[in-house]
Amino acid sequence: MLIFNHYINSTIPQLIEGLSTEERPFLFYNGKRISYRELDEITDSIATSLLKMGFKRGDRLAVIALNQPEWLYAFFAANKIGVGIVALNVRYREAELEYMLNNSSAKRIDIPSELW
Repeated sequence: MLIFNHYINSTIPQLIEGLSTEERPFLFYNGKRISYRELDEITDSIATSLLKMGFKRGDRLAVIALNQPEWLYAFFAANKIGVGIVALNVRYREAELEYMLNNSSAKRIDIPSELW
């Protein structure tokens, strides 16, 4: 029996919200358990911040990050408000980044502090 059968016709934000009433784990990362409830709270906060920055449905947010929860938070938060993600690889060279950013219509780029 799959838990997700109930959500088969749901959007990603509806799925997260529906599962947020449970303490079911969404992710284990570096020994820390992150529940769907925590995911919903974190992504609501980020989505609110994006709206305050002026993002609106149809805008694009470029994200360059390592494989870590923050990347997922940015993705799911943007999805909640209809903002597209432009995924940038940390191994892109300058010319590749320049091309992606110039041709993606990204309104902003999000770079975690550990990449500075």
